[in-house]
Amino acid sequence: MEWTAYFFLHFPLADKVTSKCIRPYFVNDNLVVINWQFTFEWKNNTITTINEMVLQTWQGEKIESEHFYFDPNQFKPQPRTNP
Repeated sequence: MEWTAYFFLHFPLADKVTSKCIRPYFVNDNLVVINWQFTFEWKNNTITTINEMVLQTWQGEKIESEHFYFDPNQFKPQPRTNP
């Protein structure tokens, strides 16, 4: 399942969910570390932006395991500001 479909199933109160890979990402043999930024625009006119680090272990062309690290305090919605 595509990740956006996954989030809309699990976060039905979101108007929009976007993600961005914050570069650089790091590769060492079969280990990969990626910093992701997710932005949730909620239907109640608030926004949540979280940064998440993921540590992946690869076996050939497939991810063998993933561990996600983030600060749960980031999930507090903030008022949406118009640019």
